[in-house]
Amino acid sequence: MMTIHDQHVSQEIDQTESTQNKKRKSTKSSTSSMTKFLSSIEIITYRSLVQKEYNSIVDEEKEYNVMQFWQQNQSQIEMFIEDDF
Repeated sequence: MMTIHDQHVSQEIDQTESTQNKKRKSTKSSTSSMTKFLSSIEIITYRSLVQKEYNSIVDEEKEYNVMQFWQQNQSQIEMFIEDDF
């Protein structure tokens, strides 16, 4: 049978664990939100670049070169480029 002291200690432990779990969830959530936000910006940037490239090809009869497109825009679309590219 638990004594009053044991119950108090157990409650403190539970409360500490609960607080730590809340902090972890908050940190994960903010990191996840930031990651999603940055990914959405990269996707928007990519879409804009692709649309601009498409318009240049269609309207200005620019020669289509996929590798040149990726190399010219590499710094703006990092998430789509593998390290060994």
